[in-house]
Amino acid sequence: MKKTSIMEDYKVNTFFMERLEGMAAGPDNLSGGLSDGERSSVKERAAASPEKDLILQLDASIFVKNNWQFVKIALQDILYIEADNNYVNLWTPERKFALRVSLAQLQEKIRYKKLVRIHRGYIINIDRLSSFSDGEVWLGKIQLPLGRNYREDFLSQFHFK
Repeated sequence: MKKTSIMEDYKVNTFFMERLEGMAAGPDNLSGGLSDGERSSVKERAAASPEKDLILQLDASIFVKNNWQFVKIALQDILYIEADNNYVNLWTPERKFALRVSLAQLQEKIRYKKLVRIHRGYIINIDRLSSFSDGEVWLGKIQLPLGRNYREDFLSQFHFK
């Protein structure tokens, strides 16, 4: 693996971030590079933005920024998401991703009906649920609390006959 300097990494990251900004702004911004004025405007908006991690959704997957690159996560692979101060930890069977965004912001960004809020600090993928009781849910061997304020919404996911 080729070693790169911090400056080379910064240049590559800046290049991709500028292209992503252009794609988010619309197809008119995809042609050519950015002018110096546009580039400084993008940098100012990025610095002023409270959202540190960019999350992109494509059909049934999301891309999250992880160490200068975007990693694809299939929505069905998400086990659960937990709040951790200024971050959220997104857990998959293989690994954990730390994202600098609130739980509410992440739930709003990811449009996937199978992600259900069960506690002020947890969202689960309902398809990964193995059992539950009045105050707890289990995702395999993982035990999480079921908050009383979220119990009704959680139970509404089930079709009682």
